[in-house]
Amino acid sequence: MSFYLLTLSIIPLFVSRAFVPIFATALFARWGAGLNVVWLGFFEDFTGISLLDTIPAWAIQDEVLVVLGVLAGLEFLLQRIPETRALVQGVSDALIKAIGAGCTSYLLVGGDLAGILEIWIENGELTRFDWGRGLQYTWSFGIGLVVFSLASIRGWIYAFLQETDPEDDLGLQGLMAWLEDAISFVGIFVAFIMPAITAAAALVAMFMVWTLKQSLTVIESRQKIACHQCDAQVPACAPHCGYCGVSRSDPSAVGWMGWIQSESASDSKEHRYKLLEGHRCFHCGVRLAEHGVLSSCKQCQTPVFATEADLTTYLDRVQRRLGRTLIVCGFWSLVPVFGMVPGLIYYKLSLVYGLKAYTPQSRNFLVRLLRRLFVLFLLLFQWVPGLGLFSLPLICLLDYRMSRKALLSQELPAA
Repeated sequence: MSFYLLTLSIIPLFVSRAFVPIFATALFARWGAGLNVVWLGFFEDFTGISLLDTIPAWAIQDEVLVVLGVLAGLEFLLQRIPETRALVQGVSDALIKAIGAGCTSYLLVGGDLAGILEIWIENGELTRFDWGRGLQYTWSFGIGLVVFSLASIRGWIYAFLQETDPEDDLGLQGLMAWLEDAISFVGIFVAFIMPAITAAAALVAMFMVWTLKQSLTVIESRQKIACHQCDAQVPACAPHCGYCGVSRSDPSAVGWMGWIQSESASDSKEHRYKLLEGHRCFHCGVRLAEHGVLSSCKQCQTPVFATEADLTTYLDRVQRRLGRTLIVCGFWSLVPVFGMVPGLIYYKLSLVYGLKAYTPQSRNFLVRLLRRLFVLFLLLFQWVPGLGLFSLPLICLLDYRMSRKALLSQELPAA
């Protein structure tokens, strides 16, 4: 029974990472197999510690641990940068996680992976094993399928977040990455010690992932409407249909990060710049796939900035909010420590999101690195009375200047 509970509990761990939980399992099998869990009392007999002894010796050798450690380290680093985090999402990522989860599950009952391959080659019978572990293999194969499905859903959720916040200005994706790393590593040890509890928590987590995906799907579907001329599904905020080009008389307004609002846009000129600040095409309302001042909408081929004057007007409109944003940041900076989070989120959404949206990510990487070094330095003074008043406004001003300079350093549209 502990095998089935344990393999259920590791599903969320492999949904988020592939090599981190495998590495943690190998470490535990190498040095934790004799762990004394007498302190659990009645629950001592329900742990999965005994399963560690069944893992083949080759899986915990020094060479294997080194390779797994390197792969886990690379996986950790890839999740730290928005560009590489988006790069590794996809079907191949879900497939690797599924294979890792299935193989780990089967190794926990002493299964021989070479034996599986032999049977596939010789007669194709997937569940016939001389050592009588066909049921456990079938179960392990099912674990892999579940991991693949949930990892695909996770990738869809990340893609949704990356579309609305590609530079992770809110820090939500980064926070999720840190939590997933911690849970994927520490969760293995907890799962072996308390498989029943972690299995129940895993079922709840799987239900929450599915529910979140359904909720985001509903939100996304509500943000589209049928064109009155060609019946194509277009964003509700679109001033024109991106398929037939017909003008729409009542487009919905957009808020921060291009989120579509329930009310209608009252001013067409203001709506144009709101769409641009939300990284949407001002003509057909779709989210722009490219970054850079010379990029164009993939749907209707409309250039984001046709001339240098268009870009100048856009930057001037953003700069008008600089003074107000600095005042608000100063207010939040007066609140030691706890005022930093809302202050950072406010100025990023109000001021710099619309600038970073048109800076190529290769340039943004260097900007982010330099900015974070200065931010860490200024944060050291945020809790100091008097000096704390200026820390957040200085961070805001620094971020704004660097983002604006990175945008203007590109080749500008022809006059």
